[in-house]
Amino acid sequence: MSFNRFTAFKYADPDEPLAEPDPDHIINQQNQQISFLQQQLQQSQNAYQAISEKVNHLQIDKSLHEKKITIISRQRHKVAHHIIGQRYPKNRTPCFSKIIISHTSQTHII
Repeated sequence: MSFNRFTAFKYADPDEPLAEPDPDHIINQQNQQISFLQQQLQQSQNAYQAISEKVNHLQIDKSLHEKKITIISRQRHKVAHHIIGQRYPKNRTPCFSKIIISHTSQTHII
């Protein structure tokens, strides 16, 4: 005769109370789930931190790139005016003021 859960239940003693789960086992399972979820949370926070640092770095790179483009365009504008100024008499040469753009330790004077 083979036993499955139905036959085992059928032949169980009706006067014997059903076995209750061990509270320590339940607590251990819950602690394992909590530690697993804490690990996942920590990994997610680390990934978020890495991504946000990368985004900030890219934004800084973008702003520096935009500043570099501005500096280059101003340099080209100045060179063009300098070439034009050589073609005209001194009193008609436009006067340029120095443009100072400072970022961290580097200072560019145009």
